[in-house]
Amino acid sequence: HGSDTAVLEDHLVSVHRDGVVVTDLNDAGLRTYKASQAAGSETYDRTDYGGAYFYSGMLFFSANSGKGIYQVDIDLGAGTYTAKLVGKSFKTSYNDGLNCMNTDAPE
Repeated sequence: HGSDTAVLEDHLVSVHRDGVVVTDLNDAGLRTYKASQAAGSETYDRTDYGGAYFYSGMLFFSANSGKGIYQVDIDLGAGTYTAKLVGKSFKTSYNDGLNCMNTDAPE
């Protein structure tokens, strides 16, 4: 099991069972840190997220458990995130996400 990764500006972002992990690609040592949950954020299901999706500046992660698709907003300056359940998903494994950088997110 594992989690997919999406690119946000010059950072890699992935959602894991134990938190949102960010890797700063500008840092010579590839600094990696766990982002803190911001006030007002929904608590996402603590499972594996095999699909990461990037649409026009927005990040989405789908839960392999079928618990849903979450939009995750990262404040890179503050090192925090907010998560919001935005859709349904099916239980799956061995999946991957996609990037549509100039396409609107599906509704």
